Amino acid sequence: IEVFANKSWHVKTPREINVQFYEGATLIYIGTLNTKFKQPIVLIDRDSDNVVDESFILYTPPAWVNHIDSLAIHPVTGQIFFSSYNYTFKCDKNVNDLVLNNFTADSRL
Repeated sequence: IEVFANKSWHVKTPREINVQFYEGATLIYIGTLNTKFKQPIVLIDRDSDNVVDESFILYTPPAWVNHIDSLAIHPVTGQIFFSSYNYTFKCDKNVNDLVLNNFTADSRL
């Protein structure tokens, strides 16, 4: 076992992990329990060589959301779902395609 990613890739108090393989890339979605940094992130290994190439903050939840309790990716459509307390949020687009082909450091779902 070795360290794959740390706080330099925005990983802060991870709570939920979902791994996807899309267009030859490995995408690791992480939900956080940290109430000061509550944005879910994605780590991208573009060539699946087990080295993180970049990371993005996916979503900035409303102020009343303390943290993301869980996240999931639909296996067919690629839609992402986030849950916090009594709320579930959904992105209607294929999140794998969005982050791999259209995201920049300033992008958000």
